[in-house]
Amino acid sequence: MRYVIEGQPYPSVTELLKYGGKYDFNDIPKYTLERKAYIGSTVHKAIELFNEGKINERTVDAKIKGYYDAWKSFVEVYGYKVL
Repeated sequence: MRYVIEGQPYPSVTELLKYGGKYDFNDIPKYTLERKAYIGSTVHKAIELFNEGKINERTVDAKIKGYYDAWKSFVEVYGYKVL
């Protein structure tokens, strides 16, 4: 994933951890990293669709339901609005 704001690239959290020497991703099995990447991407997409009012909650993958529900709760409790 590439993060860009007003044309300026920014590192991901994973990149910051890696380059800061806080985490060695070489010690983690490839299948674990792939599974975590799937979860992260799927959560991101579900939250994006929720924020746009386009989500069909029946299609939210059970593997990410907890993350999705936590986002909904955060929005409800704090009145968070995406601009």
